[in-house]
Amino acid sequence: MARRKKRWMAAARFNGESSFHAPVVLIGPKMADTLAKFADGRGRRSDLARTLATLKVFHETFGHVPADWQTASNVPVPIEILELCGRLLAGRPEWAAAQAKAKRKAAADLHKTWQGKADEIWARSPRRSKAAVALTIDPERSDWVRRVIKK
Repeated sequence: MARRKKRWMAAARFNGESSFHAPVVLIGPKMADTLAKFADGRGRRSDLARTLATLKVFHETFGHVPADWQTASNVPVPIEILELCGRLLAGRPEWAAAQAKAKRKAAADLHKTWQGKADEIWARSPRRSKAAVALTIDPERSDWVRRVIKK
């Protein structure tokens, strides 16, 4: 029993995926705020949907949740469960809107990163084309990067 508990605790502290391939959901500031609202009776289903959608998008996009969300209360939960909970608790329209907003924010952060890398490359060699810079930044998604960066 103690050995099993240690294994679960180690999986809970792991930043990324646990040993049984479920992302580790980190209950951090935003989740804590949402839980506090529900404890006070002020919580709305849209708040919960927004928080769950943000967690889901972080795991799909980056494979982990940002460091400022990490606390001692790490719980491994499959992404599919987050999807199901969000859809059932918030309703389909609110869940879809919350998920779209979270995806836009994650994409905007990624675009800023790409633009910063592109600016560094163009500072060293200004004659390079957008396509060449995009290939340098991310060869697998070069077409997407090329459309996002601005010279």
